[in-house]
Amino acid sequence: MMALTVSGVLALLALQAPAPAATDTPPAPVADVAVEPAVVLATRLATLRADVDTLAADVARERTALHDEVGALERRRRELEERIALATLTTRELEAQAEATRVVAATTSAALEQSQAPVRGAVARLRQLQARVPFRLHGRRERLAAAERALPGASPSGAAALLWPIIVDEARLLEERGRVRQAISVDGTPVMAELAHVGPLVWWRATDGRGGVASLLVQGDEPRFEVVDDAESRQRLTLFFEALRRPTPKGTWLVPSPLRPTTTDGATP
Repeated sequence: MMALTVSGVLALLALQAPAPAATDTPPAPVADVAVEPAVVLATRLATLRADVDTLAADVARERTALHDEVGALERRRRELEERIALATLTTRELEAQAEATRVVAATTSAALEQSQAPVRGAVARLRQLQARVPFRLHGRRERLAAAERALPGASPSGAAALLWPIIVDEARLLEERGRVRQAISVDGTPVMAELAHVGPLVWWRATDGRGGVASLLVQGDEPRFEVVDDAESRQRLTLFFEALRRPTPKGTWLVPSPLRPTTTDGATP
């Protein structure tokens, strides 16, 4: 078979065409004019195909990139969902722990408040004892007040540790005797006086000659110093205080009673 090309076909057609009339104008190159549009068209088609292939490759790359991005976003979404679920679980656990802590705190507070009731009662009784035996009263009160300030929030054992030494010293005071100079209040007036105590009994004598006894009939935490008016009782108090100045006082003295300040009763220091 014969292989035909575009230029060959055009040449054959030119041979079969009738000869042109004789003129002075040379004939136009028919074959070249016909071939040129076909070459341009083929070039354009090749260029268009190349552009299409390039665009297809670009689209494929974009599709791959978008697919990868969507996959990454999906993984990120699942990770965030897991974190949210974990955070929700942690929040619930923390809320449960907080509720349990509130219950324990409320129970502990109620138990502590219940345990503090006898402690407050003990403090009140110690105040009354100090008022009835007002010997070195300022220091004893300061010590009790310091312990009371430390009591809130203390456990029962801690409260006992704070108060027990004070109770022991107060009990020891009730078994001792001694003398001291201190400020007292007599009928609302401050007085510097000499105090003597024999166990729970306290007598006083001021520099102006007045004297008396600290009453045991106190209804509160403030001591009451009674004044002895009669001369005989004041003389007996003078002898009593002078006897206490001795290293080893011995004897029997009649002194005013803390229960009945206007009468006399026997007391042996």
